[in-house]
Amino acid sequence: MKLPSPTRLKGYWIRTILEWVNLRPEEGERTLLMFAFHTTTAMGLLWLEYSAIALFLEKYGAKWLPVIYIASSVICSGLGVLYSWLQRILPLRSVLVAIAILAALPLLVFRLGLEIEYGYITVVTIFLLRLWMDAVYILNDLNSQVTANQLFNIREIKRTYPLISSGLLVADVLSGFSLPLLLLFVGLKNVLAFGSGMMLIGALTLVYICQHYQQAFPNSPARQWEEMEPDFAVRQPSESLRRYVIPLFAFFILGEALYLLIEFQYMGQLEETLDGSAIAGFLGIFSGTLGLFELVTQWFISSRVIDRFGLFLSAMVLPGALSVIGLVTLAKMASWVKFDIGLPSWITGLFIGVVLLRFVDELLRFTLVASVEPVLFQALPLGLRSVVQTTVQGIAKPMTTGITGLGILATIGLLNWAFPNFEPLRHWVFILMVVIFALLWLLSTWLMRANYGSLLLINAEQGRLGSANTNFLDTKTVFEEAVRRLKTEPNNRSAYIQLLSQIAPEKASKVLSPLLGEMSKDLQRQSLEVMLPYPNPDCLKDVSGLIDQRPPVEVLALALRYFWLAQEDLNIRTIKPYLQPAVDPTVRATAAALIMGRGTPKEKFEAVKTLRRMLTSKKEQERLMGTRALAEMDYLESLVVYIDNLLRDKSLKVRCACLEVIAAKRFEKYYPSLVKALYYTSTRNAARIALVKQGDEAIPLLRVLSEDIHKPDVVRRQAWMALGEIGRLQAITQKGTPEAMKHLVQQLMSSWGTTR
Repeated sequence: MKLPSPTRLKGYWIRTILEWVNLRPEEGERTLLMFAFHTTTAMGLLWLEYSAIALFLEKYGAKWLPVIYIASSVICSGLGVLYSWLQRILPLRSVLVAIAILAALPLLVFRLGLEIEYGYITVVTIFLLRLWMDAVYILNDLNSQVTANQLFNIREIKRTYPLISSGLLVADVLSGFSLPLLLLFVGLKNVLAFGSGMMLIGALTLVYICQHYQQAFPNSPARQWEEMEPDFAVRQPSESLRRYVIPLFAFFILGEALYLLIEFQYMGQLEETLDGSAIAGFLGIFSGTLGLFELVTQWFISSRVIDRFGLFLSAMVLPGALSVIGLVTLAKMASWVKFDIGLPSWITGLFIGVVLLRFVDELLRFTLVASVEPVLFQALPLGLRSVVQTTVQGIAKPMTTGITGLGILATIGLLNWAFPNFEPLRHWVFILMVVIFALLWLLSTWLMRANYGSLLLINAEQGRLGSANTNFLDTKTVFEEAVRRLKTEPNNRSAYIQLLSQIAPEKASKVLSPLLGEMSKDLQRQSLEVMLPYPNPDCLKDVSGLIDQRPPVEVLALALRYFWLAQEDLNIRTIKPYLQPAVDPTVRATAAALIMGRGTPKEKFEAVKTLRRMLTSKKEQERLMGTRALAEMDYLESLVVYIDNLLRDKSLKVRCACLEVIAAKRFEKYYPSLVKALYYTSTRNAARIALVKQGDEAIPLLRVLSEDIHKPDVVRRQAWMALGEIGRLQAITQKGTPEAMKHLVQQLMSSWGTTR
């Protein structure tokens, strides 16, 4: 017995780990580097956050947080503009690296400023440090998203970004539990220097990424390649689009305002209860514990919740939970818990309620809601999507920060004027505001849900919804909306049937069969074609009713085929009468194909005789229907001898149908005939489609054809196109790089001219 080599064993374990985390081999290194960059930078940011919050609360108190919110909104909006401007004058990799380094270096300056006890320098330093914390978070988010978008395509991001973003959750755990040790050995102020060091390590990781994957980052500023792009005019949004975009803005605005309200109350309770070092220590333990829960939620719960309950019900979990916790806190139920357990006196019912609000908010916001947010923009038309997303995240959210700060100041001022001697009232008013904003957030999510499906259906009707897009949809919501529209909007049923075939083909029979009697001939045919891959015995009554109506022959053939396939115990005797020559060839061929699959040897013999007469008939329609029936049969038996004659048939339709038979039955003997058909304009498209259906089996044949410089360019081009389509289909269903794609990439790197 030969033992595996260490190299092979190592490769096996790497492949196993990549499969466990749902990554392809070529994505592993990029994902690991981005995870390292995200984790190290986030650790530095979190140490900065804990130190800045503790110093700020000790020096200023929570009452100054609204001022921070106002100033932060101005600074963050300005940084967004600055970031865009830098991309227009500098190469992208220079912008990314410069931002990462410049975000870390000022922390060392702030650390020195804390040692200067002259005038207001220390006070101003702490204020600026708190502002810089918000600014660095904005810059880091932009850097992470831009880098990931450059390194991965949209299909790869769907797999890799949840793992990359979990670096923040890992950093939560590591930085949270390590902070008490840092406070013990180096002190609160020196934590800033350690934070700067970790951020610089993250910046060096980013330098390596940009250098190692140079091809992913443009060498020229954005302004130069923007000038080469054609201008696209964005059309005025429709009423359906407007009804979706308004609650979409409200969703992000209310979510940001609610986050700030909870943070204000949380910081206020910490200030009233703990001193500076104790605040930092509490934040570290709290963040570490929260990080563990976030990791478990992100890796094992979030995706399952979204798959089971859909996009919008998942998004409603957070505002719903905050509403309940807020109401419980208002009812002082937390005080009863404290009384029963006997906690320390400084832990009040309000303190428990606010800490629980903060815990649940951060737990669900950075796991469940973070997974949902990018998908909310997928319903928008492509030309409008980036505009809306930039406006929401770059303008609306920073402005919300400032407006929320002004609102908090105004509320405090009004309460102090109306109730000057009743300080506890302020806390309960803000908890009530949390409940109200959470309910409004819940309402905005519900309104989005009501219009999300409608917008996608409009996109489908206008041909903007391809099969690739359905990977990002909340299929449960869209399915419900499509079913409703099918019943209430008869004029647009074709688009809704198309959408059903993409998102839920296995459920299409139950939805479409009751409507068959009301549909036009074309819609009946379209519906039956969607229903046929998943025949359902429960729908037999509706299909039987359609057959009794004597529809056009092409519809009747599909209905009979569905009716026969859906029967578990099919009585072949009911089909045999349809083999008579007087029956239309479309129906006759369908009956013969079914008997060939389920009949007795004697019945199969009769079906073979029927098909033989059709294949040798002088009528084109007879030969065409007979040939198409061959593709639907499991075994051709003696009928295979007719393939040669059908390939030479005088009818183009028959020859193309024969190419489909070769593809469906995988007749290797006739693969050269598929290649030969590429030479003729009339059969070229059918031949390419047939070759694509062969998958891996056709790759060697196509490689030889595409690399032969003596073949006509038009034929070689068809071979390249077929390889590309095979690779695309394989990429959807397989892990790893498809063989066809590897060959295309190899040729791209080594060929020139027309081939390249």
